[in-house]
Amino acid sequence: MVYFIIIISEIFLDGFTKYIINKKIRLYEQKTVIKNFFYLTNVKNEGAALGYMKEHPKRLIIIVSAMLAVLFVVLCIMINIEGYEEYRFLLAVLIGGGAGNLADRLKNGCVTDFIYIKYKKLPIFNLADLFIFTTPIITIGCLFV
Repeated sequence: MVYFIIIISEIFLDGFTKYIINKKIRLYEQKTVIKNFFYLTNVKNEGAALGYMKEHPKRLIIIVSAMLAVLFVVLCIMINIEGYEEYRFLLAVLIGGGAGNLADRLKNGCVTDFIYIKYKKLPIFNLADLFIFTTPIITIGCLFV
């Protein structure tokens, strides 16, 4: 049950932050949080990571939906297997992030990105992206602990 709460909480938190950004910051406007380092910038991403597949939005929705369905089934199966708590947690975080972006894409036809860390060439991202991209890194770390 806790894993489903994680998923729903992430979807809500991601959607809420995107809602606030869209209400408070105009499209392409940038607000400084920490000068020369951290900004809030309202941009729209019609594709997946770095705009990938923006020419095929329906195909992207189908692919992401299928991937999330498979991951959800895996999580449901893993719930009945003893051990692996950290992997169930990480799988729930990954599903929540993917579902947050999918919900935004279904509702608006694109994903709102707003977190900009001015370091090298980092892209602008959102909380769902943060959940999605940190999960594999943490998972790899768990393998070596």
